Amino acid sequence: MDVEEIEGIGFLPRDLIIDILSRLPVKVLHRFKFVSKRWRSLISFDPHFKNLHCIRSKGSPKLLLTRYDYMYNFDAMRFESTVHFTVIDVFDKSFYNHFTAHVPDAGCFTISCCNLACLISYKTIHVCNPSTQEFVKLPDLQGRTFDPVVGFGYLAPANAYKLAILAVRGYIFDDEYGEIPYDNDMGCDIFTIPEGGPISSGYWRDIGDLPCLVEKRNGVSVDGVIYWMACEGSNDALDKKIVCLDLSNEEFGIICCPHGDLDPSSRVMGLAELKGFLGFAIYMSDISSLDIWMLKDHTSHIWVKECRIDLFPVNAYTEILGFIPLNDCNAEMLVWSLGESLLYYYNIKNEKLSAVKELNVQGPASLCLYFDSFVSLGTILRLRRSLLDA
Repeated sequence: MDVEEIEGIGFLPRDLIIDILSRLPVKVLHRFKFVSKRWRSLISFDPHFKNLHCIRSKGSPKLLLTRYDYMYNFDAMRFESTVHFTVIDVFDKSFYNHFTAHVPDAGCFTISCCNLACLISYKTIHVCNPSTQEFVKLPDLQGRTFDPVVGFGYLAPANAYKLAILAVRGYIFDDEYGEIPYDNDMGCDIFTIPEGGPISSGYWRDIGDLPCLVEKRNGVSVDGVIYWMACEGSNDALDKKIVCLDLSNEEFGIICCPHGDLDPSSRVMGLAELKGFLGFAIYMSDISSLDIWMLKDHTSHIWVKECRIDLFPVNAYTEILGFIPLNDCNAEMLVWSLGESLLYYYNIKNEKLSAVKELNVQGPASLCLYFDSFVSLGTILRLRRSLLDA
Protein backbone atom coordinates (compact mmCIF):
# COMPACT_ATOMS: atom_id res chain seq x y z
CA MET A 1 0.00 0.00 0.00
CA ASP A 2 1.31 3.45 -0.97
CA VAL A 3 1.42 5.58 2.20
CA GLU A 4 2.75 9.02 3.06
CA GLU A 5 3.78 10.51 6.40
CA ILE A 6 1.92 13.68 7.40
CA GLU A 7 3.54 15.73 10.16
CA GLY A 8 1.45 15.64 13.33
CA ILE A 9 -0.84 12.93 11.93
CA GLY A 10 1.29 9.96 10.98
CA PHE A 11 1.11 7.73 7.93
CA LEU A 12 -1.90 7.93 5.61
CA PRO A 13 -2.67 5.81 2.54
CA ARG A 14 -2.31 7.72 -0.73
CA ASP A 15 -5.91 6.85 -1.71
CA LEU A 16 -7.17 8.44 1.49
CA ILE A 17 -5.12 11.59 0.84
CA ILE A 18 -6.59 11.83 -2.66
CA ASP A 19 -10.09 11.33 -1.28
CA ILE A 20 -9.64 14.13 1.27
CA LEU A 21 -7.94 16.63 -1.03
CA SER A 22 -10.45 16.11 -3.86
CA ARG A 23 -13.17 17.59 -1.64
CA LEU A 24 -11.36 20.91 -1.13
CA PRO A 25 -11.77 24.11 -3.19
CA VAL A 26 -9.14 25.02 -5.79
CA LYS A 27 -8.09 28.11 -3.83
CA VAL A 28 -7.10 25.93 -0.84
CA LEU A 29 -5.42 23.29 -3.00
CA HIS A 30 -3.13 25.90 -4.56
CA ARG A 31 -1.71 26.54 -1.07
CA PHE A 32 -1.36 22.83 -0.39
CA LYS A 33 0.97 22.47 -3.38
CA PHE A 34 3.74 23.77 -1.11
CA VAL A 35 3.28 21.05 1.54
CA SER A 36 5.55 18.61 -0.32
CA LYS A 37 6.79 17.71 -3.78
CA ARG A 38 4.46 14.71 -3.84
CA TRP A 39 1.43 16.86 -3.05
CA ARG A 40 2.46 19.38 -5.69
CA SER A 41 2.76 16.61 -8.26
CA LEU A 42 -0.56 15.11 -7.20
CA ILE A 43 -2.54 18.38 -7.30
CA SER A 44 -0.89 19.73 -10.45
CA PHE A 45 -0.54 16.69 -12.70
CA ASP A 46 -2.40 13.60 -11.49
CA PRO A 47 -5.30 13.00 -13.99
CA HIS A 48 -7.19 10.70 -11.59
CA PHE A 49 -7.13 13.35 -8.88
CA LYS A 50 -8.29 16.11 -11.24
CA ASN A 51 -11.10 13.94 -12.58
CA LEU A 52 -12.27 13.07 -9.06
CA HIS A 53 -12.14 16.73 -8.03
CA CYS A 54 -14.16 17.69 -11.12
CA ILE A 55 -16.86 15.09 -10.36
CA ARG A 56 -17.20 16.26 -6.77
CA SER A 57 -17.23 19.96 -7.65
CA LYS A 58 -20.32 19.34 -9.81
CA GLY A 59 -22.11 18.30 -6.64
CA SER A 60 -21.29 21.69 -5.12
CA PRO A 61 -21.98 24.31 -7.80
CA LYS A 62 -21.16 27.98 -7.25
CA LEU A 63 -22.78 31.19 -8.38
CA LEU A 64 -20.72 33.89 -10.05
CA LEU A 65 -22.11 37.37 -9.52
CA THR A 66 -20.56 39.93 -11.87
CA ARG A 67 -21.15 43.67 -11.38
CA TYR A 68 -20.02 46.42 -13.74
CA ASP A 69 -19.00 50.00 -12.94
CA TYR A 70 -18.60 52.27 -15.98
CA MET A 71 -16.63 55.50 -16.16
CA TYR A 72 -15.41 57.79 -18.91
CA ASN A 73 -11.65 58.09 -19.40
CA PHE A 74 -11.14 61.61 -20.72
CA ASP A 75 -7.46 61.01 -21.53
CA ALA A 76 -8.24 57.97 -23.69
CA MET A 77 -11.62 59.42 -24.78
CA ARG A 78 -13.51 56.19 -24.13
CA PHE A 79 -15.72 54.44 -21.60
CA GLU A 80 -14.02 51.88 -19.37
CA SER A 81 -15.29 49.25 -16.95
CA THR A 82 -14.32 47.93 -13.55
CA VAL A 83 -15.70 44.42 -13.27
CA HIS A 84 -16.37 43.01 -9.80
CA PHE A 85 -16.52 39.22 -9.48
CA THR A 86 -18.07 37.60 -6.40
CA VAL A 87 -18.43 33.86 -5.83
CA ILE A 88 -21.49 32.71 -3.87
CA ASP A 89 -21.71 29.32 -2.17
CA VAL A 90 -25.19 28.04 -3.01
CA PHE A 91 -25.38 25.84 0.10
CA ASP A 92 -24.34 28.12 2.95
CA LYS A 93 -25.21 31.30 0.93
CA SER A 94 -21.88 32.91 1.83
CA PHE A 95 -20.01 35.41 -0.35
CA TYR A 96 -16.29 34.88 -0.89
CA ASN A 97 -13.43 35.02 -3.40
CA HIS A 98 -13.98 38.67 -4.38
CA PHE A 99 -11.77 40.01 -7.15
CA THR A 100 -11.84 42.72 -9.79
CA ALA A 101 -10.68 43.32 -13.34
CA HIS A 102 -10.30 46.40 -15.51
CA VAL A 103 -11.63 46.38 -19.07
CA PRO A 104 -10.89 49.32 -21.42
CA ASP A 105 -14.42 49.14 -22.81
CA ALA A 106 -18.09 49.25 -21.76
CA GLY A 107 -21.32 47.34 -22.33
CA CYS A 108 -20.20 44.23 -20.43
CA PHE A 109 -22.10 41.02 -19.78
CA THR A 110 -21.01 37.57 -18.62
CA ILE A 111 -21.86 34.05 -19.78
CA SER A 112 -20.54 30.84 -18.19
CA CYS A 113 -19.83 27.29 -19.29
CA CYS A 114 -19.12 24.66 -16.63
CA ASN A 115 -15.82 25.92 -15.23
CA LEU A 116 -15.16 29.13 -17.16
CA ALA A 117 -16.82 32.51 -17.59
CA CYS A 118 -16.70 34.71 -20.67
CA LEU A 119 -16.87 38.50 -20.33
CA ILE A 120 -18.17 40.25 -23.43
CA SER A 121 -17.96 44.01 -23.97
CA TYR A 122 -18.56 46.20 -27.01
CA LYS A 123 -15.14 45.59 -28.56
CA THR A 124 -13.33 42.95 -26.50
CA ILE A 125 -13.80 39.42 -25.17
CA HIS A 126 -12.12 38.02 -22.06
CA VAL A 127 -12.20 34.51 -20.57
CA CYS A 128 -11.88 33.93 -16.83
CA ASN A 129 -11.54 30.97 -14.49
CA PRO A 130 -13.10 32.28 -11.25
CA SER A 131 -11.37 29.53 -9.24
CA THR A 132 -7.81 30.34 -10.32
CA GLN A 133 -8.55 34.01 -11.14
CA GLU A 134 -6.89 33.75 -14.54
CA PHE A 135 -8.21 36.46 -16.86
CA VAL A 136 -7.24 36.40 -20.53
CA LYS A 137 -8.18 38.59 -23.49
CA LEU A 138 -9.06 36.79 -26.70
CA PRO A 139 -7.73 38.01 -30.06
CA ASP A 140 -9.92 40.69 -31.61
CA LEU A 141 -12.68 39.54 -33.92
CA GLN A 142 -12.11 41.50 -37.11
CA GLY A 143 -14.85 42.71 -39.43
CA ARG A 144 -17.75 42.37 -36.99
CA THR A 145 -19.88 45.08 -35.44
CA PHE A 146 -20.01 44.16 -31.79
CA ASP A 147 -23.56 43.79 -30.58
CA PRO A 148 -23.41 40.01 -30.60
CA VAL A 149 -25.38 37.07 -29.36
CA VAL A 150 -23.04 34.62 -27.65
CA GLY A 151 -22.83 30.90 -26.97
CA PHE A 152 -20.17 29.22 -24.83
CA GLY A 153 -19.87 25.42 -24.74
CA TYR A 154 -17.60 22.53 -23.79
CA LEU A 155 -16.77 19.64 -26.12
CA ALA A 156 -15.71 16.71 -23.93
CA PRO A 157 -14.13 14.45 -26.63
CA ALA A 158 -11.78 17.28 -27.64
CA ASN A 159 -11.34 18.54 -24.06
CA ALA A 160 -11.86 22.06 -25.39
CA TYR A 161 -14.20 25.01 -25.00
CA LYS A 162 -15.80 26.77 -27.97
CA LEU A 163 -17.04 30.33 -28.00
CA ALA A 164 -19.59 31.18 -30.71
CA ILE A 165 -20.27 34.80 -31.67
CA LEU A 166 -23.44 35.43 -33.69
CA ALA A 167 -23.86 38.81 -35.39
CA VAL A 168 -25.72 40.37 -38.29
CA ARG A 169 -23.21 40.68 -41.11
CA GLY A 170 -24.22 43.99 -42.66
CA TYR A 171 -25.03 47.39 -41.13
CA ILE A 172 -25.78 50.87 -42.41
CA PHE A 173 -25.24 53.98 -40.34
CA ASP A 174 -28.19 56.23 -39.51
CA ASP A 175 -27.64 59.70 -38.00
CA GLU A 176 -30.52 59.22 -35.57
CA TYR A 177 -30.41 55.51 -34.73
CA GLY A 178 -26.76 54.64 -35.33
CA GLU A 179 -25.96 51.25 -36.86
CA ILE A 180 -28.96 49.41 -38.34
CA PRO A 181 -28.81 45.94 -39.94
CA TYR A 182 -29.65 46.10 -43.65
CA ASP A 183 -30.16 42.37 -44.21
CA ASN A 184 -31.21 39.27 -42.29
CA ASP A 185 -27.98 37.30 -42.69
CA MET A 186 -26.59 36.35 -39.29
CA GLY A 187 -23.14 34.78 -39.33
CA CYS A 188 -21.23 32.77 -36.75
CA ASP A 189 -17.56 32.93 -35.76
CA ILE A 190 -16.02 30.35 -33.43
CA PHE A 191 -12.95 30.49 -31.19
CA THR A 192 -11.61 27.23 -29.73
CA ILE A 193 -10.01 27.28 -26.27
CA PRO A 194 -8.01 24.10 -25.57
CA GLU A 195 -7.57 23.28 -21.90
CA GLY A 196 -4.17 24.52 -20.81
CA GLY A 197 -4.00 27.12 -23.58
CA PRO A 198 -2.25 29.10 -24.73
CA ILE A 199 -5.15 31.24 -25.92
CA SER A 200 -2.78 33.53 -27.82
CA SER A 201 -2.22 30.78 -30.41
CA GLY A 202 -5.93 30.53 -31.21
CA TYR A 203 -7.84 32.30 -33.96
CA TRP A 204 -11.41 33.00 -35.09
CA ARG A 205 -13.09 30.89 -37.78
CA ASP A 206 -16.17 31.86 -39.81
CA ILE A 207 -18.43 28.78 -40.02
CA GLY A 208 -21.14 30.36 -42.17
CA ASP A 209 -24.65 31.72 -41.75
CA LEU A 210 -27.37 30.64 -39.35
CA PRO A 211 -30.58 29.11 -40.70
CA CYS A 212 -32.50 32.10 -39.31
CA LEU A 213 -32.11 35.08 -36.99
CA VAL A 214 -31.96 34.44 -33.25
CA GLU A 215 -33.26 36.50 -30.37
CA LYS A 216 -31.01 38.86 -28.44
CA ARG A 217 -30.42 36.25 -25.72
CA ASN A 218 -27.25 34.33 -25.03
CA GLY A 219 -27.12 30.64 -25.82
CA VAL A 220 -27.28 27.68 -23.44
CA SER A 221 -24.79 24.82 -23.70
CA VAL A 222 -25.85 21.21 -23.03
CA ASP A 223 -23.66 18.18 -23.74
CA GLY A 224 -21.72 19.69 -26.64
CA VAL A 225 -24.65 21.55 -28.22
CA ILE A 226 -25.49 25.27 -27.91
CA TYR A 227 -29.12 26.42 -28.14
CA TRP A 228 -30.62 29.85 -28.91
CA MET A 229 -34.21 31.07 -29.18
CA ALA A 230 -35.01 31.79 -32.84
CA CYS A 231 -36.81 34.79 -34.29
CA GLU A 232 -38.43 32.65 -36.98
CA GLY A 233 -42.23 32.84 -37.07
CA SER A 234 -44.46 35.10 -34.98
CA ASN A 235 -44.09 36.18 -31.37
CA ASP A 236 -46.74 33.63 -30.43
CA ALA A 237 -45.24 31.12 -27.97
CA LEU A 238 -46.85 28.32 -29.98
CA ASP A 239 -44.72 29.20 -33.02
CA LYS A 240 -41.37 29.58 -31.28
CA LYS A 241 -38.39 27.61 -32.50
CA ILE A 242 -34.87 26.91 -31.21
CA VAL A 243 -31.62 27.11 -33.20
CA CYS A 244 -28.95 24.59 -32.16
CA LEU A 245 -25.24 24.35 -32.97
CA ASP A 246 -23.51 20.98 -32.63
CA LEU A 247 -19.97 21.80 -31.51
CA SER A 248 -18.53 18.50 -32.76
CA ASN A 249 -19.30 19.12 -36.46
CA GLU A 250 -20.15 22.85 -36.16
CA GLU A 251 -23.45 22.43 -37.99
CA PHE A 252 -26.73 24.24 -37.26
CA GLY A 253 -30.22 22.82 -36.88
CA ILE A 254 -33.70 23.91 -35.81
CA ILE A 255 -35.96 22.17 -33.28
CA CYS A 256 -39.52 22.93 -32.20
CA CYS A 257 -40.40 24.20 -28.74
CA PRO A 258 -42.72 22.17 -26.50
CA HIS A 259 -46.42 22.84 -27.05
CA GLY A 260 -48.27 21.12 -24.22
CA ASP A 261 -51.01 23.36 -22.84
CA LEU A 262 -49.49 26.63 -24.02
CA ASP A 263 -51.72 29.45 -25.17
CA PRO A 264 -51.00 32.62 -27.18
CA SER A 265 -50.74 34.68 -23.97
CA SER A 266 -47.82 32.57 -22.73
CA ARG A 267 -44.40 34.20 -22.74
CA VAL A 268 -41.13 32.35 -23.27
CA MET A 269 -38.74 33.23 -20.44
CA GLY A 270 -35.67 31.44 -21.74
CA LEU A 271 -33.51 28.33 -21.87
CA ALA A 272 -31.31 26.72 -19.21
CA GLU A 273 -29.18 23.62 -18.67
CA LEU A 274 -31.07 21.43 -16.18
CA LYS A 275 -29.62 18.14 -14.94
CA GLY A 276 -27.84 17.48 -18.23
CA PHE A 277 -30.84 18.36 -20.41
CA LEU A 278 -32.03 21.49 -22.17
CA GLY A 279 -34.62 23.25 -20.04
CA PHE A 280 -37.33 25.49 -21.50
CA ALA A 281 -39.07 27.99 -19.20
CA ILE A 282 -42.36 29.60 -20.15
CA TYR A 283 -44.43 32.04 -18.11
CA MET A 284 -48.17 31.31 -17.94
CA SER A 285 -49.54 34.80 -17.39
CA ASP A 286 -53.13 33.76 -16.63
CA ILE A 287 -52.11 31.75 -13.56
CA SER A 288 -48.81 33.50 -12.68
CA SER A 289 -46.76 30.34 -12.94
CA LEU A 290 -43.59 29.16 -14.64
CA ASP A 291 -43.67 25.89 -16.57
CA ILE A 292 -40.36 24.04 -16.92
CA TRP A 293 -39.93 21.59 -19.80
CA MET A 294 -36.91 19.38 -20.49
CA LEU A 295 -35.68 18.09 -23.86
CA LYS A 296 -35.24 14.40 -23.05
CA ASP A 297 -34.36 13.34 -26.61
CA HIS A 298 -32.46 15.82 -28.79
CA THR A 299 -32.73 13.68 -31.94
CA SER A 300 -36.48 13.01 -31.75
CA HIS A 301 -37.30 16.39 -30.16
CA ILE A 302 -39.12 14.80 -27.22
CA TRP A 303 -40.06 17.30 -24.50
CA VAL A 304 -41.23 16.33 -21.00
CA LYS A 305 -42.82 18.75 -18.55
CA GLU A 306 -40.68 18.74 -15.39
CA CYS A 307 -42.68 20.99 -13.08
CA ARG A 308 -44.87 24.05 -12.69
CA ILE A 309 -43.64 26.77 -10.32
CA ASP A 310 -46.24 29.01 -8.69
CA LEU A 311 -44.52 32.39 -8.86
CA PHE A 312 -46.99 34.41 -6.80
CA PRO A 313 -45.98 36.84 -5.30
CA VAL A 314 -42.56 36.70 -7.03
CA ASN A 315 -41.82 39.19 -9.81
CA ALA A 316 -42.69 37.65 -13.18
CA TYR A 317 -39.31 38.63 -14.67
CA THR A 318 -37.26 35.66 -13.54
CA GLU A 319 -34.32 33.66 -14.81
CA ILE A 320 -33.72 29.93 -14.28
CA LEU A 321 -30.06 29.43 -13.34
CA GLY A 322 -29.87 25.65 -12.93
CA PHE A 323 -30.24 22.75 -10.53
CA ILE A 324 -28.58 22.25 -7.16
CA PRO A 325 -28.30 18.53 -6.28
CA LEU A 326 -29.39 17.75 -2.71
CA ASN A 327 -29.20 13.96 -2.89
CA ASP A 328 -29.75 11.16 -5.40
CA CYS A 329 -33.52 11.70 -5.62
CA ASN A 330 -34.01 15.38 -4.84
CA ALA A 331 -32.81 18.70 -6.16
CA GLU A 332 -33.56 22.38 -5.92
CA MET A 333 -33.86 24.75 -8.83
CA LEU A 334 -32.24 28.17 -8.63
CA VAL A 335 -34.56 30.99 -9.66
CA TRP A 336 -33.33 34.59 -9.87
CA SER A 337 -35.98 37.31 -9.64
CA LEU A 338 -34.49 40.11 -11.72
CA GLY A 339 -36.88 42.82 -10.56
CA GLU A 340 -36.38 42.11 -6.85
CA SER A 341 -32.72 41.04 -6.99
CA LEU A 342 -33.70 38.00 -4.92
CA LEU A 343 -32.46 34.43 -5.22
CA TYR A 344 -35.06 31.68 -4.76
CA TYR A 345 -34.82 27.92 -4.39
CA TYR A 346 -37.60 25.74 -5.78
CA ASN A 347 -37.65 22.24 -4.27
CA ILE A 348 -38.77 19.75 -6.91
CA LYS A 349 -39.92 17.15 -4.37
CA ASN A 350 -42.10 19.27 -2.09
CA GLU A 351 -42.94 21.89 -4.75
CA LYS A 352 -42.06 24.83 -2.52
CA LEU A 353 -40.50 28.12 -3.61
CA SER A 354 -38.50 29.93 -0.94
CA ALA A 355 -36.40 33.09 -0.93
CA VAL A 356 -32.88 32.37 0.27
CA LYS A 357 -30.71 35.36 -0.55
CA GLU A 358 -31.09 39.04 -1.27
CA LEU A 359 -28.22 39.96 -3.56
CA ASN A 360 -28.51 43.75 -3.17
CA VAL A 361 -27.27 44.26 -6.71
CA GLN A 362 -26.94 47.91 -7.70
CA GLY A 363 -26.56 48.69 -11.39
CA PRO A 364 -25.75 46.33 -14.27
CA ALA A 365 -24.98 42.75 -13.22
CA SER A 366 -24.91 39.13 -14.39
CA LEU A 367 -25.47 35.95 -12.40
CA CYS A 368 -24.49 32.49 -13.62
CA LEU A 369 -23.75 29.00 -12.34
CA TYR A 370 -20.28 27.45 -12.53
CA PHE A 371 -18.12 24.72 -11.00
CA ASP A 372 -14.82 24.95 -9.14
CA SER A 373 -12.01 23.63 -11.35
CA PHE A 374 -8.32 23.58 -12.27
CA VAL A 375 -8.97 24.44 -15.93
CA SER A 376 -5.96 26.45 -17.08
CA LEU A 377 -5.99 29.26 -19.61
CA GLY A 378 -2.25 28.97 -20.14
CA THR A 379 -1.20 32.09 -18.27
CA ILE A 380 -0.10 33.04 -14.79
CA LEU A 381 -1.74 36.45 -15.05
CA ARG A 382 -4.02 36.92 -12.08
CA LEU A 383 -6.75 39.40 -11.40
CA ARG A 384 -6.20 42.20 -8.94
CA ARG A 385 -7.79 41.36 -5.64
CA SER A 386 -10.20 43.85 -4.19
CA LEU A 387 -10.00 45.10 -0.63
CA LEU A 388 -12.76 42.65 0.28
CA ASP A 389 -10.35 39.79 -0.37
CA ALA A 390 -7.56 41.28 1.71
